[in-house]
Amino acid sequence: MNTTLETPQAGSPSKSWLPMALIYGLNFGLFLSVLTRSLAVGFSIGLAVGCLFAAFMSEFVRSQTCKFAASQPDFGAETIVHTGPANHFKRLDSVGGHLWLTSGQLRFRSHKLNLQNHEWTVSLADVASAQTAKTLGIIPNGLRIRLASGEEHRFVVNDPDHWVQAITQARQDQTSA
Repeated sequence: MNTTLETPQAGSPSKSWLPMALIYGLNFGLFLSVLTRSLAVGFSIGLAVGCLFAAFMSEFVRSQTCKFAASQPDFGAETIVHTGPANHFKRLDSVGGHLWLTSGQLRFRSHKLNLQNHEWTVSLADVASAQTAKTLGIIPNGLRIRLASGEEHRFVVNDPDHWVQAITQARQDQTSA
C-alpha cells in the first residue's frame, strides 16, 4: 500500500505554472493588444504579467497545501495514503478545504473562510465507486464519490486520476486485509 504523504516542499513550484502563465498571459496579452493597438506591446506585457500571476498562484497553492498538511486531523492508527486541497460541492456552493484519504476513510474538512463550514467523513467500506468527472461539464478536475447508499459527493481536486487510483487501491487493500 502507498503510504507516502504527498506535501509540496518549500520552494517547489506547482507543476501547472507554465500552462497557467500561458493561458492567462495570452488572454491578457490579446486584451492589451486591442487596447494599445500593438501586438508586440500587448503580448509582451501580457506574458510578463501572466508569468508573475502564475508564480504568485503557484506559491499560494503550495503554502496553503503545506498549511493544511500541518493542521491535519488525528486519524489514530490509520495511515494517510493521499491528501490535497479540494472543493466539496454542497448544493450550489463549492466549499474549499482539504481532503484526506487514509487506510480506512475519506475525510474532508473545510477551511474557515466558507459560508458552509463542515466536515465530511466516510468509511472506505461505504464507498461504492470513485470516478473522475468534469466540473461544469468541461474542466477535467472533478472527483465523484458514490456511496453504497446511492448518495453522491463531488469534489474538485488536483490530479483526479491519481485520487481515483489511490481510493480504489485503498479499498482493495482494506477488503484483502
